[in-house]
Amino acid sequence: MKKFTKIEAGYRISIKSWECDGDNVNTKVLSELTKDVVQFYVALCNMHKSQNSSADTQTFGNMYDPSDTEIEVHRTALNALVKQHQAAFVSIFAPWHIDEENVFNPDHMTDECQDLLYTIGLSCGDYYTRVFESILVEYIPVEIEIEDVTDQFVV
Repeated sequence: MKKFTKIEAGYRISIKSWECDGDNVNTKVLSELTKDVVQFYVALCNMHKSQNSSADTQTFGNMYDPSDTEIEVHRTALNALVKQHQAAFVSIFAPWHIDEENVFNPDHMTDECQDLLYTIGLSCGDYYTRVFESILVEYIPVEIEIEDVTDQFVV
């Protein structure tokens, strides 16, 4: 029986990150995204460039054992970013952030952002944040069906 994987139409992003001194490189791929959600992810990634990458912009990449003050500054920046991209954030986390009156409820959104950083490879077990290296944004105009032919090559 043939096996197929479907890739739905929409945007797809590949996020490359690293930690420490450039080791432990990782790439995460997310697909079936809307343009608004991609814009939110790009802004979230840009927040996590290397802390040494720019003197005029505060970035949060490569935070190993941050102080309580550093964590609070990071949370404040995350909250501001979510407010700028509220529609995208709600579309990602709607079931958890819409109250009974169908109004956006920002309680715990920073924790959700920290979980999201893990999902996109910008946080991990040892590092509070990783360094955003690059992002590839692709648009898939129609659903794609890919056949699994592994059995033709692996015994």
